[in-house]
Amino acid sequence: MRLKRVISAALAVSMAVSMMPATAVSAFAEETSTNTAVTATTEGEKTTVDENAPTSGYCGVEGHKEEVKWAFNRTTGVLRISGTGAMADYEGVSDTDGGTENDLRPWKPYLNQITEVHIEEGVTAIGNSAFRGMKALKKANIPASINYLGDYIFRADSELTDVEWAPNFTAPSLKDNDTTGGTYIGTYVPTSMFDFCSKLGDGKELTKWLPSSFTGVGCAAFRGTKFTVDFDNWSNLKYIGARAFEQMPRLESFTLTDNIQIGLRGTDSNAFNGSGLKKLIVNTEEVPRSFANGCTELTDITLGSAVKKIQPFAFCSTAITTLDVPEGISNIGDNAFYACQNLNKLTFRGKVTLGKNVFTACGIKELDILDGAEVICTGGDPFRGSGSGSGSDPAVTTINAVELKGALKSGKEDQTDGSLWHDIFSKNAGITTVNVCGPNLQYVRPSVFPSMETLNVTGGEAHIPAENTYAFSGNTTLKHVNIDVDTYTEDEYVDKNGKQAVVASFRNAQALETFAVRANNVKLGDRTFCECTNLNKIDFTGCGEIRYMNGCLGSSTSGKPLNPNVCIYVNDESANPRATNNDSGLDKNVGIVFVVDGGIVDMNKTGFDSVTKAGCTAKWYKDAKCQTETEDSTPQKGETYYAKWAKNNYTVTFNNNGHGEQPNAKSVEYGDSVTDLPELSDSANEWVFDGWYMDENFKTKYNNQAITDNTTLYAKWHEYQNTSLTAKVSKSDYLVNTPADVNVTVTPGDDFSKLMQDKDNIKISLTYDDDVTSVMLNGNVLDKKEYSISELMPLMGQNYKLDVTYGKAGTHTFGIALKNGDKIVSECSTDIVVAEEAAELTPATKLYTLTVKNADVTIKNGDEEIKAEKNDKGELIAKVPEKADVTVTYTSQSDAVAFDQWTITTDETLDVDVKNNPLKFQMPAGGVTIEAMTKDASIEEDEPNILGTAAVVGTAAAGTAILAWQGYQLGTELYLKTALPAGTAIPTNRAELALLVWNHAGKPAPAAVLPADATDTQKAIAWAVENDLLKAAKDNGETYVDTDSVSRVEVIRVWNKAQEK
Repeated sequence: MRLKRVISAALAVSMAVSMMPATAVSAFAEETSTNTAVTATTEGEKTTVDENAPTSGYCGVEGHKEEVKWAFNRTTGVLRISGTGAMADYEGVSDTDGGTENDLRPWKPYLNQITEVHIEEGVTAIGNSAFRGMKALKKANIPASINYLGDYIFRADSELTDVEWAPNFTAPSLKDNDTTGGTYIGTYVPTSMFDFCSKLGDGKELTKWLPSSFTGVGCAAFRGTKFTVDFDNWSNLKYIGARAFEQMPRLESFTLTDNIQIGLRGTDSNAFNGSGLKKLIVNTEEVPRSFANGCTELTDITLGSAVKKIQPFAFCSTAITTLDVPEGISNIGDNAFYACQNLNKLTFRGKVTLGKNVFTACGIKELDILDGAEVICTGGDPFRGSGSGSGSDPAVTTINAVELKGALKSGKEDQTDGSLWHDIFSKNAGITTVNVCGPNLQYVRPSVFPSMETLNVTGGEAHIPAENTYAFSGNTTLKHVNIDVDTYTEDEYVDKNGKQAVVASFRNAQALETFAVRANNVKLGDRTFCECTNLNKIDFTGCGEIRYMNGCLGSSTSGKPLNPNVCIYVNDESANPRATNNDSGLDKNVGIVFVVDGGIVDMNKTGFDSVTKAGCTAKWYKDAKCQTETEDSTPQKGETYYAKWAKNNYTVTFNNNGHGEQPNAKSVEYGDSVTDLPELSDSANEWVFDGWYMDENFKTKYNNQAITDNTTLYAKWHEYQNTSLTAKVSKSDYLVNTPADVNVTVTPGDDFSKLMQDKDNIKISLTYDDDVTSVMLNGNVLDKKEYSISELMPLMGQNYKLDVTYGKAGTHTFGIALKNGDKIVSECSTDIVVAEEAAELTPATKLYTLTVKNADVTIKNGDEEIKAEKNDKGELIAKVPEKADVTVTYTSQSDAVAFDQWTITTDETLDVDVKNNPLKFQMPAGGVTIEAMTKDASIEEDEPNILGTAAVVGTAAAGTAILAWQGYQLGTELYLKTALPAGTAIPTNRAELALLVWNHAGKPAPAAVLPADATDTQKAIAWAVENDLLKAAKDNGETYVDTDSVSRVEVIRVWNKAQEK
C-alpha cells in the first residue's frame, strides 16, 4: 500500500509538471532555424568580420555584467539576449559611431549581419542605443519582463519591419527631458526608440500594434516610420514629445486637447513636422511652437473655442485653403502661417495681436476683418516679404477682395495705422472693390488701394480727416462711392491763408460717376465735388440732416466745373441744394434736382424713371407745393422737380378651376386686402369648394394678405364624398354561442353635417341570417334590424362595436347600411366564421435540463430518442421531459482507472444506487446533474480513493507522443484529503461548503439580522457571504440556492481563504 501511495504522489508531481507554461518548458528546448546566413554590405562593398571575433559574452549593467548574456549565430543572423537582469547602456553610440572605437557594444563586429534580435524573458532592461544603426536588422521582440527601456534603442535601423511585443507587456515609467530643463514622466515610448526606422509600420495601425499601457510618445520615437495612427482610438494618450510623429507620411487626423501634454526641444515641438497629417482640430489653450509645420497635405485646421494663442511657426508651410480665426484667439506668433501658399481666404472675428511675417509668402485672395474684430500688428505688415535677393520670400500681392468692417491697427512703435494700411494693401493691385466700416474710411485713399473702382462704407461714424484733403484729387480709377453710416463728416482745418476750411476729399475725382450717402447727419466739405466732370448722380435721399459747406456742389474758376447734367436726389425741400438757406454753391444752370418724397433711387436708370416707390406712381411738379405739374418729358438741367405719389390699383382675378361660377375680377389698392371673397359651389354637387389660394399648387392659402401687384387667386376643390361605413371582425374564426366582435367605422363625408341635422330620418339597418341568437351594442340588446340615429346615439357613446352571437357553425355574412329615409347612403358587410366548438388544446410539454459529466448518456421518450449536445466544457446537455428513460454509462479510457460512483445533484428526489454503472432512471420533474467519479484501478475497495480520472496517451498534430493528464480530480482530491480535517467529507454543494468553514471557525454569529428560527445552514451561508467567502448572487444576477453545486477548486479556494481569516 505504501508503494501505491508513492506511485500516486509521483503521478501528481508529473501532472503538476504537465501544467507548467509552455514557455518554461521551451526554455530547455534547442532552437532550430531555417534562416540562411546574411551577407552584409555597406555602400556596395562587403563587410568583413574578424573570424576570431567573439560570438557570445556578457552585456549586463556595470556590477552585474554576467547576469545578461549575448550570443550571435553567424548562420542564422540572430542575436540572442538572455539572462535575468538589465542590459548595459551604450551612451557613446551615435549615428556615425556605429562599429567604431566609440561603439562599446560587444556585438559591433556584426552590426551589418544581425537580421534578428531575440530577447528572452528574464531580461529586465534594454539599454540606450542597444541596437542602433543595424542596417540589416529586420525583426526584434520586446519580452514582458522588461521594466526599463533606454533611448535610441532601434534608431536608424532602416530595414526593421517587425517588432513583436509580448502579449502581457506593461509599459515602464520613463522620463523625457526637455533641452530647456523640462521633465516629463510617464509610461512613454522612449526617445528615438524607432527613430528613422523607415520601413517599420508599413500596413500597420499604431494603436493596435503598440501595447495599450503606453500613454505617451517620447521625442522622435516614431519619426519617419510608416504607421497609420487612429488617434481617436488612443484614449489614454497623455503626452506627445518633440518630433514624436515627425515625417510620418501616413497620418490622417488628430485632435489636440488640454488632456495631452506637449513636450519640447528648446522652444519647439515639431510633433507633426513634415508629416502626412491631413486634418487637425485644436481644442487647447495654446498651439505649441512649430507644432505642425511643413505638413504639405494638411488642408483642414479647425481652431476650437478654447484656443487663445498660436505660437510661432505652428502651421507654416501647410496646405490649408481657408483660415477662420475665432474670437477667443488673442495672439498669433511670428511666421505662424508662413508660406501657406494655398491659403486663399483669411477671416478675423475677434481681437488678436499678430507677430512678424505671420502670413508672408501666402496665396491669400480674400481678407475679411469682421465687425467687432480688432487686428493689431505688432510686427508691422504681417503679409510683407522676408529677406532680400534670391533667398527671399515674397510678400502677399494676391488679395483681390477685402471686407474691412473691424479695426486694423499697427502695434509697432514707429508705424502709424495709416502707414500699416498702405504697406499691406498698396501691393495688391487686384483690389477693385473696397468694403470698409465708417471708422476705417480715414485710411482709404488711392495710394492705399491704387486700383479701387468702388468704395462701400457701412456702419458706425465715418469721417475724412484733414490730412486726407484732396485725397482723391486727380484719381482716375474710383467710379462709385456708397456710404451707409450713422454720421458722415469731412473734417475742418486751417488752410494756408489761415482760414477755416473743410476737407474737399473728392474734388477733381476724375473718374467718379455716382455718389450715395445715407446717414443721420452729413457734412460735406468745401468744394467736395468741384471739378468732378463725370459725376452724373448724387443720392442724398437717405440723409436725415445735411450741411452743404462752402460751395461743395459749386464750380472752380481755375478748373473744370461740376458736370452740368449731374442728377442730385434729395428726400424733401429741407435738403434741396438750391434752397436759399443752403451754401451748396450749385449754379442755377447746373444739375437737375429731384425731391423724391420717399422714393427710391435706381442708379442704373435715368430721368424720371430713376425714382420709384413700391406700389405707387409719381407725378412730377415744378413747385414744392405740387400745384404745377411739369410738362417736361425729360428732366432739364438747372431745374428742380417734386414727386407726388399716388397708390396704384391692382387687379385681382379669380380662377375657379372649372367648377362653379366664374367670379368677376376686383380692383384693390396697393397694400389693401381682398374683401368679400367669392364663395363657390358646384351645381352638380360633385365637388366641394375648399377656399382661395395664392398659387396654383395650393401651398399658400389666401388669408387677407396685402395685395402688392396684379394677382390671381385659385379655387381649390375636392370631390364630393358621402359618409361611409366599414365593418371588420378582429379574428378569423369564432365559436358557437360565443360573441363575435364587429367593429364599425364611420367615415364622415361632405354630407355628414346635413345628415346629423335630421337624426330621426337617418337610420342604421342591420342584415343577418336566422342563425344569429343575439346582437348587442355596449351591453344593450338590439332586437330590431333598423334603428334611427336618435335611438342609437344614447347607446353608442364612443364605442361602435357590436357583439354578434351565432348558434350555428358556418360562414355568416353580417351587413350594416346607413340610410337617409329609404335611400341607402352607405352599406358594408363582413364575413364571420363560426366553429362548432373549441378544439381541446394540448398543454405544452415541460422540459428539464439534464447535465452529464465524464460519461455517456442515452435518452428515450417513448419511441423518440433525444440527443444530448456537448458544450464547450465537454459536458453533455439535453432538454428532457418528465418520465423519459435515461441511461448514463461510464467507460474507462485506461486499465489504470476504474469507475467509483456517481455524484448526483437534482431538484427532485431521485431514488438510485450511485454505485451502479450504467445508471438507469426516469427523468424527474426537475433538473439533474450527474458526474462519474473514478479511482485508481489497483486500489482495493476499502482503501481511500485518492486518484482522479485516468491518464490518456494521445498523439500531437506533429506526430510527437505527448502525455496529457486529466488531473483535475487527482490533484484536488489529493490536496483536500490532506488539507481538510481528518475524516471530513469533501463538500459538493453551497450549503455543505458554508457549514464546513462556519463550523471550523467556531460557528460565529453573522452580522445580518436573521429570523429567530434560522437554521444553521442559513447562518453559515450568511456568515460566509459577509466574509467574502461565497458570492451573494450569480454573475447574471440570479439568486443562489443551497443545493447549487461547487467545484473542488472552489472548495480549495474558500477553505484557504477561511484559514487566512
